[in-house]
Amino acid sequence: GLKRRPAVARNHKLDVMVGCLAIRCVKDTGASVTTMPESVALQILNAHVGKDSTDSDYPIGEIFNYDPPLRLVGFAGLTVEIKYGMIRFVTFVGDNGAKAMVPIEFRVVPQECCSSGLPLLSAS
Repeated sequence: GLKRRPAVARNHKLDVMVGCLAIRCVKDTGASVTTMPESVALQILNAHVGKDSTDSDYPIGEIFNYDPPLRLVGFAGLTVEIKYGMIRFVTFVGDNGAKAMVPIEFRVVPQECCSSGLPLLSAS
């Protein structure tokens, strides 16, 4: 049968593949940017140290500094300064098993400012 569509403006948790890791994320229809806690960024980096960066499953496209730092206003009720970003190749798997790898720019959020501890995928 047909699956019900999720309610609009509702957050949904989903797992995505980032290289060799399954990462739990929150798809947020109200988020204006895609963010990742520092702890998750480091987990992904550490899991891929020494891996072949030319391999098609290598998930790290680019790591960069924001100079000057970006400011996210209203994030978790605060103004948060973002100093780092990264392009990650994220693999989404459909219900039918089909896979799509997508480059996504994540803004890396200081751990003390991240209420959920999960990456936030902007769906707006």
